[in-house]
Amino acid sequence: MLPRRAILFLVSDFIDDGYLDVLSNANRKHDVVAVKVDDPRESAMASGGLVTLEDAETGDRRLVDTGSQAFREAIASEAEARTQTLARDLRGIGVDLVTIDAAQSVVDPLLRFFRMRQKRNRR
Repeated sequence: MLPRRAILFLVSDFIDDGYLDVLSNANRKHDVVAVKVDDPRESAMASGGLVTLEDAETGDRRLVDTGSQAFREAIASEAEARTQTLARDLRGIGVDLVTIDAAQSVVDPLLRFFRMRQKRNRR
């Protein structure tokens, strides 16, 4: 617990559950900013034939056909749905969201965010 109001930046991929209540509580006393790190490889899979994927957290393995258009579309659709749900949920609890591409510089998205915030605070 911080004794004074602070700006808190939470950097994550936000591929998890059960964190909204904690963020909402923290946002009551502090200014919480969610920084989502996106990796393009998580939302668009290249066609590479049969591939065994392993969940890093559970160790579960699954054989998938990355050559399947339906599989690649399902991956992209799930990623988009997760992103939209996250944005909606964070907006609902008053937490700002900044998205950073892991393959790009972090400077431009952060500058855009701070400029947007400055404009919003002038109103």
